[in-house]
Amino acid sequence: MEPVAGARGRPRRAAVYGGWLARGHLQLGDVEAACAVATTALLDAVRSGSSRAVGQLTEVRHRLAAHGDEPAARRYADLLAGARPWLPLRPPRVTGAPRSRWPREAPRPPRRHAGMSGPEGTG
Repeated sequence: MEPVAGARGRPRRAAVYGGWLARGHLQLGDVEAACAVATTALLDAVRSGSSRAVGQLTEVRHRLAAHGDEPAARRYADLLAGARPWLPLRPPRVTGAPRSRWPREAPRPPRRHAGMSGPEGTG
């Protein structure tokens, strides 16, 4: 079984999951591994043209800013800047909370007070 981040034939999925994996490496303090994974994911993002993948990798770049003195972080920043012409514009903002696929519930009608009966305004 092949890891999802390296899935052949599915560059969008590999890029998005690669961005998540790179962020995980950063949370563990492993800048070198984060940059290596992010570099591979960036190539998949170029292949897929996915703005969601670009959003993930831009977030990695923002988090790498704290490690600007690391050579791997500088290399990744340069690579991302060089790849911009081949990436979709306006990546979506990445947030910590996942979005639901289901639409929000319709607003509920206001509750009636005790003792009210029948439609409003008929009295």
